[in-house]
Amino acid sequence: MVNEKTQDMREFVLEFFKFLKCKVIEKENYLKINNAPKDFEDFLGKEAPYILVFNQEQLKELGDAELITKGSYFLASIRDYLDDKGQTTVLSLMIPIVNPNKEIKKEINFNNCKLIDVGKKEGKKYLTKFTFFSSCQYLNEKKQFVSPFYISNNKVLDLDLEKYNFQEGDKNDLEVKNLHDSYNVAKEELNNVIKKEIKDTKLLLKEKLDNELNRLNKHFNQQINEKDEELDKYQEKVTIFKGQLENAYYDKDIKALKNKIKKYEDYVERLKKEGYKERLKVEKSFHIQDEIDKYSLKIDNNLINLSIVHYPAFIFTISLKKGDLKKEIKISYDSLLKKLDLPICDSCKNPTKDINLCTNGHIVCNNCIKKCPDCKNELCGVCLNSECDDCHKKICKDCVTNCKSCKGKFCKDHIKKCPICKEDLCMDCLKECEFCKEMVCKDHFKKCTSCDREICEKCFKKEVDKCDVCSDNICSKCGLSCKTCKKTLCKKHAKKCKDCDSIFCLEHLKKCSVCNNSFCKSCLRKCEGCGKLVCQGDLLNCKKCGSKICKKCVVYKKAFLGLLAKKRCVKCVEVNK
Repeated sequence: MVNEKTQDMREFVLEFFKFLKCKVIEKENYLKINNAPKDFEDFLGKEAPYILVFNQEQLKELGDAELITKGSYFLASIRDYLDDKGQTTVLSLMIPIVNPNKEIKKEINFNNCKLIDVGKKEGKKYLTKFTFFSSCQYLNEKKQFVSPFYISNNKVLDLDLEKYNFQEGDKNDLEVKNLHDSYNVAKEELNNVIKKEIKDTKLLLKEKLDNELNRLNKHFNQQINEKDEELDKYQEKVTIFKGQLENAYYDKDIKALKNKIKKYEDYVERLKKEGYKERLKVEKSFHIQDEIDKYSLKIDNNLINLSIVHYPAFIFTISLKKGDLKKEIKISYDSLLKKLDLPICDSCKNPTKDINLCTNGHIVCNNCIKKCPDCKNELCGVCLNSECDDCHKKICKDCVTNCKSCKGKFCKDHIKKCPICKEDLCMDCLKECEFCKEMVCKDHFKKCTSCDREICEKCFKKEVDKCDVCSDNICSKCGLSCKTCKKTLCKKHAKKCKDCDSIFCLEHLKKCSVCNNSFCKSCLRKCEGCGKLVCQGDLLNCKKCGSKICKKCVVYKKAFLGLLAKKRCVKCVEVNK
């Protein structure tokens, strides 16, 4: 059973030789190291291969092997080599050829457009590898480990570069300038790794330190309590002897008591002068600090290698087509991370795997591609940026129309052309004509003088006439004509026959000689008595002679003996005379 310390040591040695890019063969009982760097062989004083074991039993089994234990020469050589090794290397990473079409089609969906061509331009990309050697020492133990971190764009990458081939790069080709931010990111990540590595150790040290501190506190508190009790005991004896002295009678007893009082007062005074509490507190503080130092964890970190790794990076030029519209976009591809930088939606500015082309050639994601409700073209939020002031729907700049009058923006459903001036106007700036039912701008209406109706200029010419009497304008809805002479009349000069309600001019209406109301010729009769014109309501039939007479032509003749007067027409009366 491999104990924890041996396992940590094995992992440390394994990481070290991987860091040196040696060929490592891992077996259950040993490690075999091939192809060690020449500078390490010279430093160790022995050429590879090395067979490494981690306990005596394994050494007995294999014979010609190096035993790796705490304090062994081989392990000490590794530590010294790491302490002395700090360097910067430039590496070129060999990555297989990339198929642009395959990578693009794998990552991107082309929705309303087609991919017609892909161009490829190769460049370089860099990442930095910071390798730290950490040594954690506590009590009589030491824990050591190597921590490599790959940093790109100030982010820690989880990479395994063992599967790639490297070749030495030229330091003169370096274009990386400021490594300070990357170094800080690596140090922060190293702190996180160390926290995990020493978590259990810290808990163990804290537990031991707490036990020792409790023991020291208990020990010194007990000493102080004992001194306090001793002082109280001497003071109590002085008090008792003083009480006995007050009641003593014989000189011999008085002298003995005074000697005892002096003796114990000297004890009390000596303890007080000694300052035992302060002395014990100082001593306690010293021992506590000593224990804290003893159980402290000392961590030493060294940057033993900075590798700047460059590898192929590509810019893909993608040619797209939608109908007659063509568009080219450039997308970068990281061949190490196998990551395609997705195109950015021109509307929401977020990366998108779904590409649409708007009518104006913008790259748009599925969420941002919309249809203009007027022209039905597919557009993005950048192009579909106008709003109808009436219905508030979004429309494109080609479909928005400004009202000539109020200057507002409107869609095609809420703006019309005035049929007279041909200007574009919104519904609020137009008015419906009662006659033609068309929407006409308010500046092109005239009023009928007779009924105050507003009539568009176009209809005004057809629907408006002049009164033949006063020459005022009158529209076809309020204009009247004489039934007899057909003259056009305004309301002021159009009169109704009291009887038939027909319209007549003043020339073709006569007044009833009895009621004085106006009537047309057809509704008047001539009284057979007086010969005047009379309306039918004021015309009577004489019961005796049958003549049609007006009410004015009726006389009353006294009956016999004056009992009842009888109606008689004028004609009957004249005949009887």
